[in-house]
Parts: sequence; C-alpha cells; structure tokens
Amino acid sequence: MVVAAAADRRNNHVSPCNSWNQEVDVNLRTRVLLFGGIIGALLGVSVAYLYLRSAPIQVDESGRERLPAVPPGEAIRVGLGILTAIRQIIGLGSPVGK
Repeated sequence: MVVAAAADRRNNHVSPCNSWNQEVDVNLRTRVLLFGGIIGALLGVSVAYLYLRSAPIQVDESGRERLPAVPPGEAIRVGLGILTAIRQIIGLGSPVGK
C-alpha cells in the first residue's frame, strides 16, 4: 500500500479519496504564495521609489550617478524593523491566546 502510494505520487496520480483535499491544499498554497509574492513585489518597488525620491543622487567625476552610503547603524535599525514586521506577519497565523 505504501509503495503504491509512493508510485502514485511520483506519477502525479492522487487516489480518489484524498484528491479533493490535496487539490484544495495546493490551490490554497498557490494562491497564498502568489498573493504574497505580488504584495511583496509591489511593496519592494514602492519602497525603492520612495527611497530614490528622498535620497540625494550624487554624480562622480566619471559622470556616474551614485546614492550616498547608508550608515551601518541605520541599516541595522531598518533590518531589525523589517524582521519585527515579518515576525508580526507570521504571528497572524497562530491561534489566539498563545
């Protein structure tokens, strides 16, 4: 039975008793991943646009545009803020009261 189930999985064949549940899981996971990817891409482009608008662009001797260096303390502060936001988003999926 286990060997047959493994062979069925390799051939992308799902037994009738579990096919509906597995299709729903795949569809749900696919939708959540796509939604998260789209939201993440939109947020990333928006933040990059806002950063470019706020940062002064410098031109060096060869005519290249450069952004000013970000101080390490500021980079750490922003990174910790992003990690805090990610932790809060992960916490949305946990049961209430824990």
